[in-house]
Amino acid sequence: MSVKDDGPPPRLHVVDEPPHDPEHDTGPPRRNRAAEMSLLGTLLCAGKLAATVRDELDASDFDIPIHETVWQAVHAVADAGVTPDMGTVLAHLQDRQLLSRDLTGDYLHTLVTTAPSTTTQTQAQAYTKTIRDCARIRAADQVTRRLRQLITNATPDTVDDALAQAVDTLDQAAGRFGPAIPTADPTGLHDLSWVTSGQAPEIPPPTWVRRTDGHALFYSGRVNGIYGDPEAAKTWLAQIAVVEALNNGQTAAMVDVDHNGADHTAARLLLLGARPEHLADPTGSATTSLRTGPSSAPPSPTSPPAPPPWCSWTPSARCCR
Repeated sequence: MSVKDDGPPPRLHVVDEPPHDPEHDTGPPRRNRAAEMSLLGTLLCAGKLAATVRDELDASDFDIPIHETVWQAVHAVADAGVTPDMGTVLAHLQDRQLLSRDLTGDYLHTLVTTAPSTTTQTQAQAYTKTIRDCARIRAADQVTRRLRQLITNATPDTVDDALAQAVDTLDQAAGRFGPAIPTADPTGLHDLSWVTSGQAPEIPPPTWVRRTDGHALFYSGRVNGIYGDPEAAKTWLAQIAVVEALNNGQTAAMVDVDHNGADHTAARLLLLGARPEHLADPTGSATTSLRTGPSSAPPSPTSPPAPPPWCSWTPSARCCR
């Protein structure tokens, strides 16, 4: 018996993607119509909030096209110096003939009815985050499908081009939705042109551990060194800075190279005026609850606690940013 060799099986090529089927679309949600409607309704009710979320979203982040149009109209009205509301946005859409069978004045009213009874910036930002997260998921899904298509259709002769397109696809997605990663100057050089002009750059003064004469000792955002003889209270001075930071709503970390132990260090910080609730929870959640709890007021940077009677240091009233 002879076997007929028909050669290798034909290659399969990816064609256009099938339409979205919610029943078979598993995984994280890729769209949230309610969030889109609530955000737009909030902006139509409180137009002043538009500026607070403008930079957080792009019009293309909306999954529903008419919502993209309303978003653009809201900000176009704001750019014209007019407060966005249902009337001004509707007039803008009418003037530019952007109304349609789906986008009508009645639909704008529907958006307004979806807004919370009390509109706040926090609510607007929450809706914005939900919309953007859904857009990121859709973008990741599109990138995955595009990469699969490139690899499936690649041949030994076109693999280099396919990989180049794949890298470009990933770069575009990362640039749009990826985390902001600061990049250093590739040359490692620093601009010192001020030496020829004679105009030296302004250096912010120290702001931490202010003495009784008003002068502070430590710079914000810098590495500050303390030098002195043994037993000259160098650690005490550093711990005073830690207490001042904690009492002004900041966070601090201490590396115990003297091996004094956590209990000993905490006792020192308490003697210097640290609040017990700032030390009790290393995760910082105690500090958060102190600020937001109904029975406790947040620590005020203008009224730091008084130092112990034996300490001549005066706590700083300024907050480091």
